[in-house]
Amino acid sequence: LYFFVPSVEMAAWTAVGVGSTLAFVVVVRLNRPKPMGPWLLLGGAVLTYTVADFIYYLTLGRPEAGINPRADDVLYVVMFVLLTAGLLRLTRTGAAAHDRAALIDALIFLCGLSLLSWIFIIERGVVGPDADLVTKITAIAYPLADVAIIAMVARLVVAVRWTPAVLLLA
Repeated sequence: LYFFVPSVEMAAWTAVGVGSTLAFVVVVRLNRPKPMGPWLLLGGAVLTYTVADFIYYLTLGRPEAGINPRADDVLYVVMFVLLTAGLLRLTRTGAAAHDRAALIDALIFLCGLSLLSWIFIIERGVVGPDADLVTKITAIAYPLADVAIIAMVARLVVAVRWTPAVLLLA
């Protein structure tokens, strides 16, 4: 039923996203982790992603919906920022202060992936003369955000002691 009825797909996906966000809030309140901020940022990223997907599915093929079709792109970029900030703060909470080598490794990895992304992905979306400013910004933001998240996860895996939570995030 999920794959055959689009309205059920949208409702199910939105319910999963809202349920995931509520799970973040409940778990943070129950466990009261010492740094609560990173977990709330990750929960905010899940909620932002859910709202962006809802707007995307709502406007998909229906310009009469009255919603700017670029609103989902803006929310996806905000989700990337929240997710990257949450992962960065998670790496800072458990990492030793003297572990600069892991940070340098993650930055080298980030620079290499950023260069490859620019050469093979981003440049194609930016060079087109018919693309407007929002399209160009989106073409730059998505791949760079993906690279930043990969770098943050790599740093998290390298710098933080291995716990079940780190394994689930990795």
